[in-house]
Amino acid sequence: MFYSTTTIPPPGSDAHVELQQSLPGTIQAHRCHIFLRSDKRPTEFPEKYISPIHRALLLRFFRQGVIANSAWYPDASASDVPAATVFTPLAGRLDIPEVSLENIDAVEKRIKAHLELEGPVSKETGRLVDLYVCTHAARDCRCGEMGGLVAKALREAAEEWNKSKGAEGVRVRVGEVGHVGGHKYAANVLAYPHGEWFGMVRPEHALKLLETLVSSPIRPLTERDPPTWRSHWRGRMGLGKDEQIELFKLTQ
Repeated sequence: MFYSTTTIPPPGSDAHVELQQSLPGTIQAHRCHIFLRSDKRPTEFPEKYISPIHRALLLRFFRQGVIANSAWYPDASASDVPAATVFTPLAGRLDIPEVSLENIDAVEKRIKAHLELEGPVSKETGRLVDLYVCTHAARDCRCGEMGGLVAKALREAAEEWNKSKGAEGVRVRVGEVGHVGGHKYAANVLAYPHGEWFGMVRPEHALKLLETLVSSPIRPLTERDPPTWRSHWRGRMGLGKDEQIELFKLTQ
């Protein structure tokens, strides 16, 4: 079947309401998320895309609750963005400046050590909010089309925020990622260090989403924190599917 933004239910329709009600608990359970900097935009990825480094890391962390995505940042030089950014529920952000097949053993050790930390959250965690939008068009054009529109709107909102308030503390960075699952929920937006995943995001939501995230604690959220922007909430890092659904029900 061919999909496009025209197959996304319009807001207010019965199909839209039904789809929105199905959002909670629809993300892959994980206790660590690795974002690998990509020179190629996800809109250019083939249907199935995984780099050699991406594959090597997934093999090393097989069945350990670790997921990874290739992330592209517009207008970013190699010195602007680390080769890998890692998030965990207990230790927060870990930036790794260089990742290659030659230093993969050292990278694995750093990630494992970060996974084993039970706190405190790293100092770097609270200084930057990363928003990742799935724009993997070859996987599903709804992600490419709506994801692209949302990524553009978020970049514009982030640029304004960083100019006006970013110097005071928290800055916002917007990247684009490959397949995250849940094409029908396009656009999908992942927010870290919070660990929150959102679905059915539209361009007009960009400013509200950004303001909601920067006004909340800039740290990994736990099972004690209510869902952020619950009407679009898909799930949270560190929680299993049943735990996500239960959290959503308990905080209604």
